Amino acid sequence: MRLLKFAAVSALSAARQLDKERYYDAATIRMISAYFAMHDRNALTKELDAFLAAKPDGNIPAEILETVGLEFYNEKNYAGAEKYLSALSKVNKSANVKPDFADAFNDDEIRYTASAGGGIKIFLNPHFALRFDGRSYSTYLSDHALCGPDFCTNNTWVTNFVANGGLIFAF
Repeated sequence: MRLLKFAAVSALSAARQLDKERYYDAATIRMISAYFAMHDRNALTKELDAFLAAKPDGNIPAEILETVGLEFYNEKNYAGAEKYLSALSKVNKSANVKPDFADAFNDDEIRYTASAGGGIKIFLNPHFALRFDGRSYSTYLSDHALCGPDFCTNNTWVTNFVANGGLIFAF
């Protein structure tokens, strides 16, 4: 079976080279599908990248983009995942995207959170006052590292602080 798919890819590649304007889209989509069926990710991503560069709005099967994007995501290759999952969001047949796709990124962990805060009102006279308050929120991450665009921390607690102030007019 693999030999037949390889022969099909060779024939599609030859057709694409003979008349690129006429056969490029259809031949490339079929080649991408064949590489996907053969589980040849190197050849698949090479064809996907070339096709997405040539035709950013090309109609690649949603299942292929989803599978490749999630494979990269699970390998923690977020740049690769973003490339294919972004292309998936542009697929004009969104009905082909499985309804459980959003659950692939679900995080079902329970994390403990603590919060503390306080405030003060300072009356300048019976009609005017200043109000200040602050609140700290902390979440326990256990052994998880937290990474953002420009930082990474191995702290077990992540803390946020919110401060507010205001002017009170009373008549």
